[in-house]
Amino acid sequence: MKKFSIITRPGSLDRQSRQESLLRQIHTADHLIMMNKLKTLKQQIEEIEDEISKTFKFKR
Repeated sequence: MKKFSIITRPGSLDRQSRQESLLRQIHTADHLIMMNKLKTLKQQIEEIEDEISKTFKFKR
């Protein structure tokens, strides 16, 4: 039997475990979104730093 097959999943979850699962999924999604935003911001900072260094080199 495959690890992630439908057969191995519990048929019905109680209300509390569904809420915990949903909160875990939301937390994971938020974390991934924030990591993506941080990655984008780091790239933008590097681009700005490159522009600044080019400007200083040009002025000297």
